[in-house]
Amino acid sequence: MNRIWVPFAVSLFWFFAAVPLSQAEDYTLWNDPDYSFHTVKKIYLSEIDTSPAGIQSPVKEHQLKEDFYEKADKIETAQLQKDPIAPPEPSALPTETESRSPAVSALHTSAERTQVVTSDPAGMQEDTDIPPIADMPDLSKQTAAPAAALTALPAKVRNSQSDLYVTAQVLLYRSGTGLIPAHTDWKSYQVHDVYYDRDGHPHFFTRTVNYPVYVPDTYVPTAAVAVRFYVYDVKTGRVVSSSEDDRLRSASSDLRGVYNRIIDRFFKNFKKQIDP
Repeated sequence: MNRIWVPFAVSLFWFFAAVPLSQAEDYTLWNDPDYSFHTVKKIYLSEIDTSPAGIQSPVKEHQLKEDFYEKADKIETAQLQKDPIAPPEPSALPTETESRSPAVSALHTSAERTQVVTSDPAGMQEDTDIPPIADMPDLSKQTAAPAAALTALPAKVRNSQSDLYVTAQVLLYRSGTGLIPAHTDWKSYQVHDVYYDRDGHPHFFTRTVNYPVYVPDTYVPTAAVAVRFYVYDVKTGRVVSSSEDDRLRSASSDLRGVYNRIIDRFFKNFKKQIDP
């Protein structure tokens, strides 16, 4: 009995030790419980603001803005009005002597994971997100708090006869390199066996053998994206919904893919809110 339960218990221990690595993202959503979202007929979408992320490519910024509007088309029960997107314009490359603000400089530092983990491959996937790391910038200080965001809405919004006004900001959009420290993975293989009963009849069975494998320090690409959304009631100018989606994906440099999953979730949740 002990020979059966000891390997089983060890396997369970390493499996649950790997669970934190499967935490996909840090996501926060707030909706005003007193607002009647189901009565919304028209929504005004502001062009997504990419400036807080310090993206150096006008072409990439334009691409992200188009993606934002494309995902918005999921909302079919309300009329959408969108700010026009200006075509990307050439911009001069920054010089080596050009100074950067501390916030922008922090976005371009490499990401390093310092946690030592021991894990079961069953609980660790190649395309999984990892929790935010120690040197991630403080996103809460990069934009105004919800209370400070209650300013007068633009005249074009107030005159649009819209019910809601949606704004979004890309707070973080960068790739880097992360260190996965040396650790032990548990792998397994199956053994097919047979035994014969007293009458000589064969009985086939399969058993699993677990064994540890040492994995040295490994550097992997990382993709970090964070987007914050505000939804305003046009009549009152107050925020009726806000959310923030921060993601750090390991073993991937697909920033646009991470970004699109963020805005896709926002519009899916928004659609459910106005059309339950």
